[in-house]
Amino acid sequence: MQVGSDCLSIYFIKPQGFDFTPGECADLSFEDQSVYFKTFSFSSSPTEDYLVITFRRGITEYKSRLAKLRIGDVLLMRIYGNTFNYLPEHKAIFIAGGIGITPFRSMLVFEKIQKKQKNYPKYPKITKDDITLIYLNNNEEFIFKNELNTLQRELNNLKIHYIVTQKEGRLTKEKLEEIVSFDNDTVSYISGPPGFVDATIEILESMHINNIRIKTDSFDGYLEEY
Repeated sequence: MQVGSDCLSIYFIKPQGFDFTPGECADLSFEDQSVYFKTFSFSSSPTEDYLVITFRRGITEYKSRLAKLRIGDVLLMRIYGNTFNYLPEHKAIFIAGGIGITPFRSMLVFEKIQKKQKNYPKYPKITKDDITLIYLNNNEEFIFKNELNTLQRELNNLKIHYIVTQKEGRLTKEKLEEIVSFDNDTVSYISGPPGFVDATIEILESMHINNIRIKTDSFDGYLEEY
């Protein structure tokens, strides 16, 4: 499914009994294993009936084959899970660079279902759940923007800030301080290309944010297009 001029989402049947925490990822490869496993964050929520990965098109053999998948094709999952899991009981600041929005889509759809079902089974009760999403992209084509705007209308605890870096420049300490305030219960989540993640960590550290309150998801192999 096309989700942008150069981005695709692929939907998979969810294996029976399979569950994961929003923000987690999986190592995927083709059935013949002729190319290596590659890691993808789930853009779907565990509350949805399918598994989804979202990626930018590329020129590598892996990306080319991925873009040509058809109904009935199979991918192998080696491992899944990471430390980027969502902690809904804490105030959250989501900072996404370009394709790094994918795990946040998972978290926000999960949050919507949590609200409707008054806490989804297996996950902690929400107590302090204010969420600020800061979404940076190098142009106006923000992946999932329409869906994110709908979620913002449905979730009274969610605020979204879009930053077009070609016009407004990249994230700085001053910009971040204008948008959000941090307290002892805030968890910061950073997702995007490695350079973006590293630069954002430096900003947070300059603000004396404790490292134990920072979670990162680095999308290796992507250019610094954010």
